[in-house]
Amino acid sequence: MPKSLYIFLLIFLLTLSLIPLSAVDFDISISPTYAKVRAGETASFTVSLIKLNPGFSNDVYLTVFYEPPYSSVSFLDNPLKPGVVETTIMKVITSEKTPPGTYTITVRGRDTTGASVYEEVTVEVLPPEPQFILSISPSRLSVYRGERANFTVYATPTYGFTGPIYLKLICPLCTSYVFTPNPMCPTCSPSYCPALSCAYYSSTLSIDTSGMAPGDYSVVVEGCSGSSCYRAYATLTVLEAPRPENINLIVYPLTLVVKPGDNVKVDVTVSIPGGKSPDPLTLRVYAPQGWYLSYYPTKFYETSTVQLWISVPTGTLQGTYNIGIELYKGETLLKSRSVVVIVK
Repeated sequence: MPKSLYIFLLIFLLTLSLIPLSAVDFDISISPTYAKVRAGETASFTVSLIKLNPGFSNDVYLTVFYEPPYSSVSFLDNPLKPGVVETTIMKVITSEKTPPGTYTITVRGRDTTGASVYEEVTVEVLPPEPQFILSISPSRLSVYRGERANFTVYATPTYGFTGPIYLKLICPLCTSYVFTPNPMCPTCSPSYCPALSCAYYSSTLSIDTSGMAPGDYSVVVEGCSGSSCYRAYATLTVLEAPRPENINLIVYPLTLVVKPGDNVKVDVTVSIPGGKSPDPLTLRVYAPQGWYLSYYPTKFYETSTVQLWISVPTGTLQGTYNIGIELYKGETLLKSRSVVVIVK
């Protein structure tokens, strides 16, 4: 036999020895094979065990390769057990950080003998759903009965949200109130806000407390755009109306229209019956983060007027802001006022 023919036959026999004598006895199928979700949502697939050999009885363990970034994959049941659990749910859980794109995920099924099969599914990830975050300031406000309680409602848009937000107050005993503006809409068409500029996502909620009994009230503001609704929460305390001999806190003006970078003045008068108080009264003023306040003195023993200077940071966005002014005797709140600052 020629040497070349001998070598050929040897290679042929070695190749035959590498071919398995028996095929894999199982397979897996996945349905659907394609899913589309937004980042932060979950795609679900059904994974089924297929017994190619009716006598197949080995457990099949499922493993996933190449899942999208910032995501996770879980199985409702793993492993699959012939005759017991032959179907499971695979969930691909994305996060808001998952980059948009199309991803191919490989699922391996391996039985206890080491035999393996593979299937692929495709997940298309879209950008997150545009939405908004609703908030209210201040979170707690005290006024005397008969005064108006003013809150500012803010919405922070995310992922390109630009729609109008319609506001509703959930407070059964707050019978007289108004939102200005309503809806809030920063870039929507004029038809939504025919009489307003709609240049910012904020609105002033003003509640008339004339018909409200003294006590604490839960103030819940709901903002809706389409089918998406979010809520913000605050507490309103209505105090018994002061008698003539009570101490008064007089603030003027209560509304300011400013531009970023402006310095404005508000006159704050502490009026003490009889002119003097045996105990010190403390003035506390609260402003949005980053704003600068200047006023002196902060403690009063007699009727006084103080000039409150407010510096609006140059980078302040257009919107409506609140300056909270409170007068305390020790830690007891005697009076509070709110100055509305409209930044144009």
